[in-house]
Amino acid sequence: VDEHDTSVIIDLGSQFVRAGFSGELAPRVVVPTAMMTTRVAAESGLQLTTPVFGWEAEKLLVQMDSDAQPEVVLPRGNGSTRMAAQEVDWYGTVLPLLRHIFNNELRVSPEEYGCVLILPTCMSMEDKEDLLDVMFDDLKVPKLTLQPTGPLALGAAHTGSATGLVISWGNSLQITPVCDCTILRD
Repeated sequence: VDEHDTSVIIDLGSQFVRAGFSGELAPRVVVPTAMMTTRVAAESGLQLTTPVFGWEAEKLLVQMDSDAQPEVVLPRGNGSTRMAAQEVDWYGTVLPLLRHIFNNELRVSPEEYGCVLILPTCMSMEDKEDLLDVMFDDLKVPKLTLQPTGPLALGAAHTGSATGLVISWGNSLQITPVCDCTILRD
């Protein structure tokens, strides 16, 4: 992959993170937004020296004979209500997950690629500012674009219109009105 013509695209969903490179037809990586921390593992009798992410974390949960749950990297639940109500641990969970995505899944250095982050439409300004700090100060990405899911989904529908109603039914139902590529807010 030539880093001068390509950007890393990361879709930070509440259930899954999808990541790949611009110009490719599909994500290279789709992993759950979960991590098994050494603390959670120890409470369940497992010995981990480093946190485990994605499918590996989910697999460990199945193997464990307990009620342990993985640390959830981004809030899961019903869209804006839960996103606003739950605290996101940007440095304890999101930063390690993003490092894992860059280093272990995509096998690239974040310092060498521009990045497009696709974010939940309901993400607060404070969360976006914290995410910018993580991306620029900790991961050292040279360029970054934040894109909400609503207008991107409308463009992906190939309707030829920049105005529409985007209905997303993933982990939760979210309805986003978009006018001229701008999300209409209450």
